[in-house]
Amino acid sequence: MAYTERTPRNLESQDCSAESIPRAPPVVTPRLTSISYDAPKLVQSQLLVWRRTAQTTATVSALLAILAATIFGVFQSHRYSASDTRERLRVLTAFSSYAAILFNILAMLSSIFFLDRLGSVEFNEACRGGERSTEGWISRPSSSLTLLVQFGASNRLRLIFYQWFAHLCFGVFFALLQIIAYLWLTESTAVGVIITAITVSAFAGIFLSALLDG
Repeated sequence: MAYTERTPRNLESQDCSAESIPRAPPVVTPRLTSISYDAPKLVQSQLLVWRRTAQTTATVSALLAILAATIFGVFQSHRYSASDTRERLRVLTAFSSYAAILFNILAMLSSIFFLDRLGSVEFNEACRGGERSTEGWISRPSSSLTLLVQFGASNRLRLIFYQWFAHLCFGVFFALLQIIAYLWLTESTAVGVIITAITVSAFAGIFLSALLDG
Protein backbone atom coordinates (compact mmCIF):
# COMPACT_ATOMS: atom_id res chain seq x y z
CA MET A 1 0.00 0.00 0.00
CA ALA A 2 1.32 3.37 -0.99
CA TYR A 3 1.77 5.85 1.78
CA THR A 4 1.06 9.51 1.12
CA GLU A 5 2.83 11.93 3.37
CA ARG A 6 0.52 14.67 4.73
CA THR A 7 2.73 17.62 4.07
CA PRO A 8 1.59 21.20 4.71
CA ARG A 9 1.13 21.58 0.96
CA ASN A 10 -1.21 18.57 0.86
CA LEU A 11 -3.20 19.90 3.84
CA GLU A 12 -3.55 23.28 2.19
CA SER A 13 -4.84 21.69 -1.03
CA GLN A 14 -7.38 19.63 0.94
CA ASP A 15 -8.61 22.74 2.78
CA CYS A 16 -9.01 24.62 -0.48
CA SER A 17 -10.95 21.75 -2.05
CA ALA A 18 -13.23 21.60 1.01
CA GLU A 19 -13.92 25.31 0.80
CA SER A 20 -14.74 25.00 -2.89
CA ILE A 21 -17.66 22.66 -2.13
CA PRO A 22 -20.87 24.76 -2.05
CA ARG A 23 -22.73 24.65 1.24
CA ALA A 24 -26.50 24.48 1.50
CA PRO A 25 -28.09 27.68 2.82
CA PRO A 26 -29.53 27.52 6.34
CA VAL A 27 -33.17 26.57 6.55
CA VAL A 28 -35.27 29.51 7.73
CA THR A 29 -38.83 28.85 8.82
CA PRO A 30 -40.97 31.90 8.03
CA ARG A 31 -43.52 33.16 10.55
CA LEU A 32 -46.79 32.59 8.77
CA THR A 33 -50.03 34.46 9.40
CA SER A 34 -53.36 32.82 8.77
CA ILE A 35 -55.37 35.21 6.59
CA SER A 36 -58.44 32.99 6.86
CA TYR A 37 -58.49 32.86 10.67
CA ASP A 38 -61.88 33.58 12.17
CA ALA A 39 -62.23 33.96 15.93
CA PRO A 40 -64.80 31.82 17.75
CA LYS A 41 -68.29 33.29 18.00
CA LEU A 42 -67.98 33.74 21.75
CA VAL A 43 -64.77 35.75 21.33
CA GLN A 44 -66.34 37.83 18.57
CA SER A 45 -69.37 38.63 20.74
CA GLN A 46 -67.15 39.70 23.65
CA LEU A 47 -65.06 41.89 21.37
CA LEU A 48 -68.22 43.54 20.04
CA VAL A 49 -69.55 44.20 23.55
CA TRP A 50 -66.25 45.67 24.75
CA ARG A 51 -65.98 47.88 21.67
CA ARG A 52 -69.47 49.29 22.17
CA THR A 53 -68.84 49.82 25.88
CA ALA A 54 -65.55 51.63 25.25
CA GLN A 55 -67.08 53.81 22.52
CA THR A 56 -70.04 54.72 24.73
CA THR A 57 -67.91 55.57 27.75
CA ALA A 58 -65.56 57.63 25.59
CA THR A 59 -68.55 59.71 24.48
CA VAL A 60 -69.83 60.03 28.06
CA SER A 61 -66.39 61.06 29.33
CA ALA A 62 -66.11 63.72 26.63
CA LEU A 63 -69.55 65.10 27.53
CA LEU A 64 -68.68 65.14 31.24
CA ALA A 65 -65.44 66.99 30.53
CA ILE A 66 -67.37 69.59 28.50
CA LEU A 67 -70.00 69.89 31.25
CA ALA A 68 -67.33 70.34 33.93
CA ALA A 69 -65.58 73.01 31.88
CA THR A 70 -68.90 74.82 31.33
CA ILE A 71 -69.80 74.80 35.03
CA PHE A 72 -66.30 75.95 35.92
CA GLY A 73 -66.58 78.84 33.48
CA VAL A 74 -69.90 79.92 35.01
CA PHE A 75 -68.41 79.53 38.49
CA GLN A 76 -65.47 81.80 37.70
CA SER A 77 -67.68 84.48 36.17
CA HIS A 78 -69.55 85.12 39.44
CA ARG A 79 -68.50 86.87 42.60
CA TYR A 80 -69.47 85.36 45.92
CA SER A 81 -69.72 86.78 49.41
CA ALA A 82 -66.63 86.46 51.58
CA SER A 83 -67.01 83.92 54.41
CA ASP A 84 -65.18 80.85 55.65
CA THR A 85 -67.90 78.48 54.44
CA ARG A 86 -68.08 80.10 51.03
CA GLU A 87 -64.32 80.05 50.73
CA ARG A 88 -64.19 76.32 51.40
CA LEU A 89 -66.95 75.70 48.89
CA ARG A 90 -65.14 77.79 46.28
CA VAL A 91 -61.96 75.80 46.80
CA LEU A 92 -63.89 72.52 46.61
CA THR A 93 -65.69 73.62 43.45
CA ALA A 94 -62.47 74.70 41.76
CA PHE A 95 -60.64 71.51 42.77
CA SER A 96 -63.46 69.20 41.66
CA SER A 97 -63.77 71.12 38.38
CA TYR A 98 -60.12 70.64 37.47
CA ALA A 99 -60.20 67.00 38.61
CA ALA A 100 -63.39 66.25 36.65
CA ILE A 101 -61.97 67.73 33.45
CA LEU A 102 -58.63 65.95 33.87
CA PHE A 103 -59.94 62.48 34.75
CA ASN A 104 -62.64 62.50 32.09
CA ILE A 105 -60.07 63.39 29.44
CA LEU A 106 -57.84 60.58 30.74
CA ALA A 107 -60.80 58.19 30.64
CA MET A 108 -61.52 59.16 27.05
CA LEU A 109 -57.89 58.58 26.03
CA SER A 110 -57.75 55.27 27.92
CA SER A 111 -60.85 54.04 26.11
CA ILE A 112 -59.17 54.85 22.79
CA PHE A 113 -56.09 52.83 23.79
CA PHE A 114 -58.37 50.03 24.97
CA LEU A 115 -60.15 49.99 21.60
CA ASP A 116 -56.79 49.84 19.86
CA ARG A 117 -55.77 46.78 21.88
CA LEU A 118 -59.09 45.11 21.13
CA GLY A 119 -58.46 45.59 17.43
CA SER A 120 -55.27 43.52 17.62
CA VAL A 121 -56.79 40.49 19.36
CA GLU A 122 -57.75 38.55 16.23
CA PHE A 123 -54.61 39.69 14.43
CA ASN A 124 -52.35 38.36 17.19
CA GLU A 125 -54.08 35.00 17.18
CA ALA A 126 -53.87 34.81 13.38
CA CYS A 127 -50.12 35.49 13.58
CA ARG A 128 -49.82 32.49 15.88
CA GLY A 129 -51.55 30.39 13.23
CA GLY A 130 -54.81 30.10 15.14
CA GLU A 131 -53.36 27.65 17.65
CA ARG A 132 -56.51 27.60 19.75
CA SER A 133 -59.46 25.63 18.45
CA THR A 134 -62.32 27.74 17.13
CA GLU A 135 -64.93 25.13 18.04
CA GLY A 136 -65.71 22.87 20.95
CA TRP A 137 -65.32 23.42 24.68
CA ILE A 138 -62.76 25.07 26.93
CA SER A 139 -62.46 25.43 30.68
CA ARG A 140 -64.53 28.33 31.94
CA PRO A 141 -62.42 31.53 32.05
CA SER A 142 -62.48 33.66 35.17
CA SER A 143 -63.58 36.75 33.21
CA SER A 144 -64.28 38.04 29.74
CA LEU A 145 -60.82 39.61 29.60
CA THR A 146 -59.24 36.26 30.45
CA LEU A 147 -61.04 34.73 27.49
CA LEU A 148 -59.68 37.44 25.20
CA VAL A 149 -56.15 36.90 26.52
CA GLN A 150 -56.46 33.20 25.72
CA PHE A 151 -57.40 34.05 22.14
CA GLY A 152 -54.83 36.66 21.17
CA ALA A 153 -55.08 39.64 23.52
CA SER A 154 -51.90 40.76 25.25
CA ASN A 155 -51.63 40.77 29.04
CA ARG A 156 -51.38 44.56 28.91
CA LEU A 157 -55.06 44.63 27.97
CA ARG A 158 -55.92 44.13 31.64
CA LEU A 159 -53.65 46.99 32.70
CA ILE A 160 -55.23 49.33 30.16
CA PHE A 161 -58.69 48.24 31.30
CA TYR A 162 -57.93 48.92 34.98
CA GLN A 163 -56.52 52.35 34.12
CA TRP A 164 -59.53 53.15 31.97
CA PHE A 165 -61.98 52.00 34.66
CA ALA A 166 -60.19 53.96 37.40
CA HIS A 167 -60.12 57.15 35.32
CA LEU A 168 -63.79 56.69 34.44
CA CYS A 169 -64.82 56.26 38.09
CA PHE A 170 -62.78 59.26 39.25
CA GLY A 171 -64.12 61.34 36.37
CA VAL A 172 -67.74 60.58 37.24
CA PHE A 173 -67.11 61.07 40.96
CA PHE A 174 -65.48 64.48 40.59
CA ALA A 175 -68.11 65.60 38.07
CA LEU A 176 -70.83 64.82 40.62
CA LEU A 177 -68.78 66.45 43.39
CA GLN A 178 -68.42 69.58 41.28
CA ILE A 179 -72.18 69.81 40.74
CA ILE A 180 -72.93 69.28 44.43
CA ALA A 181 -70.31 71.82 45.55
CA TYR A 182 -71.63 74.37 43.06
CA LEU A 183 -75.20 73.79 44.28
CA TRP A 184 -74.15 74.33 47.90
CA LEU A 185 -72.38 77.49 46.81
CA THR A 186 -75.25 79.01 44.84
CA GLU A 187 -78.46 77.49 46.21
CA SER A 188 -80.09 77.25 49.60
CA THR A 189 -79.10 74.71 52.22
CA ALA A 190 -82.32 72.74 51.76
CA VAL A 191 -81.69 72.28 48.04
CA GLY A 192 -78.10 71.25 48.72
CA VAL A 193 -79.14 68.64 51.30
CA ILE A 194 -81.83 67.11 49.06
CA ILE A 195 -79.64 66.93 45.96
CA THR A 196 -76.71 65.53 47.95
CA ALA A 197 -78.86 62.80 49.51
CA ILE A 198 -80.32 61.80 46.13
CA THR A 199 -76.91 61.76 44.45
CA VAL A 200 -75.17 59.75 47.18
CA SER A 201 -77.94 57.14 47.39
CA ALA A 202 -78.09 56.73 43.60
CA PHE A 203 -74.31 56.58 43.29
CA ALA A 204 -74.03 53.97 46.06
CA GLY A 205 -76.87 51.90 44.60
CA ILE A 206 -75.24 51.75 41.17
CA PHE A 207 -71.88 50.60 42.51
CA LEU A 208 -73.35 48.11 44.96
CA SER A 209 -75.44 46.52 42.21
CA ALA A 210 -72.35 46.32 40.00
CA LEU A 211 -70.31 44.67 42.77
CA LEU A 212 -73.06 42.20 43.65
CA ASP A 213 -73.53 41.32 39.98
CA GLY A 214 -69.81 40.62 39.63
